[in-house]
Amino acid sequence: MRFDVTTWGNGMGPWRGFQVDPSTLVVGAAACRDLRGSMGTGLADVEAGSTTAQAGLAGWRTRRALEELLWWWRDDLDRLGRRLDATADALEACARGYRNADEVGQDSFDAALRPM
Repeated sequence: MRFDVTTWGNGMGPWRGFQVDPSTLVVGAAACRDLRGSMGTGLADVEAGSTTAQAGLAGWRTRRALEELLWWWRDDLDRLGRRLDATADALEACARGYRNADEVGQDSFDAALRPM
């Protein structure tokens, strides 16, 4: 089956393409980095409360459960942090790519308009 770029869906209308604003991608990357930066305070709160609770539960199974939950919490936050960093990096790289493509396209267009 051949794809016709003049329509989209089931021929519901003309395909008009899309536009990407690189600055929007950069804002998204900054949001990822801000969220990543704020994750440390949440972990500190959980660690403090867990440590206090564990101290009062010597000999109880609940203490071990809290230790394991804290380990999983740290692991989950670490993986989430790496994912946020990777997403921010990808958004910034995408923004650079679009900006570069715009510049190259403009340069090519300008070159085509110059008299020979």
